[in-house]
Amino acid sequence: MISQRELAKKLGTSAMTVSRAFRDHPDLAPETKKRIIEAATKLGYSPGKSRSKKSDPQSTIRIGLVAYDSPGATFQSETPRRIYLAIQQECQRNGAETLVEFPEPNQLPMLAKNHAVSGIFLFGRYTPEIVENLKDIPTLAVSSYIQSENLPRIVANNLEGMRIATNHLIELGHRNILFLGLDEGPLTELYRERADGYSLAMLSHQLKPTLRFHPNYQFQTVLTDWTQFSAIVCATDGIAAAVHKQLSETGCSIPEDLSLVGFDGTSEGESLGMTSYEPNWAMLGKVAANQLLFRPQDIQRKGLRISIPGRLIVRNSCQPPRP
Repeated sequence: MISQRELAKKLGTSAMTVSRAFRDHPDLAPETKKRIIEAATKLGYSPGKSRSKKSDPQSTIRIGLVAYDSPGATFQSETPRRIYLAIQQECQRNGAETLVEFPEPNQLPMLAKNHAVSGIFLFGRYTPEIVENLKDIPTLAVSSYIQSENLPRIVANNLEGMRIATNHLIELGHRNILFLGLDEGPLTELYRERADGYSLAMLSHQLKPTLRFHPNYQFQTVLTDWTQFSAIVCATDGIAAAVHKQLSETGCSIPEDLSLVGFDGTSEGESLGMTSYEPNWAMLGKVAANQLLFRPQDIQRKGLRISIPGRLIVRNSCQPPRP
């Protein structure tokens, strides 16, 4: 008997859409439902006659979450935890399982080798070779990504978010603003995108951008001249927290001596009273899940980019510069 997944493949749709047709889901167009039911009848598929989910693994929709990082490093960070939770909740709401794997660098996930999932959410510091090896499985890069013409991705609106954050400082009267990011090599575009948003804001006000990237969170060596700036905009809340601590140890008072802005809207930033741009991580996870559940063939091997908006949360880490 043909399986649900095989039926979906023949129809060029997702297994989740087939499932919705047989559940008479209100969000499914009547024409789509009719087409699926007619094809199922011709091909001999019936969920009532098929084996139970317990005995038939083909009847369960499974989506993989693959992170090229250590489990501790991935889930120690608040942002990927929030995204994963949103993805998992949306998949669960639609009756799909999520399977998690942490492969070694340059190693193809076992979930892909064993054809155990119908789609993959890709996290972490993967390589172009990994992207190429996943070409036969609908794959969506989430948040962190590398440049690839054949890899769809869903990201925060990094450029616009940082432009908004920088404009907030400019509107307060700041003119000498430093951008601080991490230097992680070519495997991610995230910090560069945020740097571009900062530069765009500065140049649009005829101000000179000053960008610095450092390979770790020990920023003392690149901040010896911090008194030359009235504000620092940081690529993440984690960077902002490190800068806050390290400069406070030198006697710098935030925001009296220096205004500070972060990005990501984390609880760490909130605890420090940090002004931060917060992408809508819950929306990002939900939209990501819906792409792989309902549109896998539409996005597979496409250079599609989905950008999720957010909001600037103004707290007490910024004030107008001293005269």
